[in-house]
Amino acid sequence: MGIGCSAFKAFEGSSTSVPSLVASAHGVVLEVGPGIGTQLDRFDQSRIDHVYGVELNPAFVQPLLAEVETAKLQGKYTVIVGAVEDERLLAEYGLRAGSVDSIVCIGTLCSVSDPEQTMRWMYKLLKPGGVFIFWEHRRSHDFLTRLVQGFWNPLWQIFMGGCSLTRSTGDIIRTAGDWDPQDSEMEVQKSLASEWSIMPRVEGRLVKTA
Repeated sequence: MGIGCSAFKAFEGSSTSVPSLVASAHGVVLEVGPGIGTQLDRFDQSRIDHVYGVELNPAFVQPLLAEVETAKLQGKYTVIVGAVEDERLLAEYGLRAGSVDSIVCIGTLCSVSDPEQTMRWMYKLLKPGGVFIFWEHRRSHDFLTRLVQGFWNPLWQIFMGGCSLTRSTGDIIRTAGDWDPQDSEMEVQKSLASEWSIMPRVEGRLVKTA
């Protein structure tokens, strides 16, 4: 794992809820955009049956497989090379509508080509009572920060693999389907400091209505 990735993983571990969110995944799990596998050692193996990691970038496959071994997830983690929106590809692994217990999405929705369509599809993949687990960045609620995000976004997308700073990610997630209001939790960080950041966060666990 590179120095930059190690530093970011350390930041997630010390300053965010990412470790506890990932550890809450259970059953048949779909990890969207695992990259080089920074989340793998955060899964609670006693809670999971199998994890399918859908990674679009083939350059990440070998580092990801190495992390599977490091995390001792052999036999419990399958790497799928392609897009999570590719229904035919996922069906080859038995991943169809209503087949997944948990979807883990950490810093990924910013880069998919059509986030609304992708979220609706992921909602369909979940079983009734299944959980969507996420930690994403979003468009700021502060007017001046939104201007800064809009200014930087064209270059940011070029150099950061299509990542967008200006998506209303929380709204996209919330409106993808019917979530159980009793069991779901979504936190939109709205402190002054977070709104002045060009990458304010939205995070939580939403449970599909049974």
